[in-house]
Amino acid sequence: MKRILIIFVFGLFVTGCETTTIGYHEHYSNCMTISSGASIEEISKCGKEKRLTYLSDTDQKGSLEGDTYMLWVDLLAKSVKDGEISETQAKMTLLEKQQVLASNQRDRELQALQNTINTMPKTYNCSSTGYGSTVYTNCTGY
Repeated sequence: MKRILIIFVFGLFVTGCETTTIGYHEHYSNCMTISSGASIEEISKCGKEKRLTYLSDTDQKGSLEGDTYMLWVDLLAKSVKDGEISETQAKMTLLEKQQVLASNQRDRELQALQNTINTMPKTYNCSSTGYGSTVYTNCTGY
């Protein structure tokens, strides 16, 4: 019987030979967490650097959605620099967007886990009882 080990580590599901990648927004989230007093401009620069380094190190091509998000955060920082919105407004906008994206990612990860579980073979619980030379076996799957 083949068994699949599923491990959940820091937002990553590992099943046998595959892992999910780090989401584009997670780089920005990490920058916000590490430097809680950082300006939106510093968060924008840090997130962009971390994402581009990650893509380079893992030999991956960034998604259009990730590239668009990176540009959006840059424009948010520019809006603060140009005096169009306050630093606080920009951080709140970014935080709200981060929460939506993290929630969507969790939903996708849970769906992937459910799909994996649905494809796994059922486990059977069997019990045998014997009367004389006859053995009765009863198996239930779950």
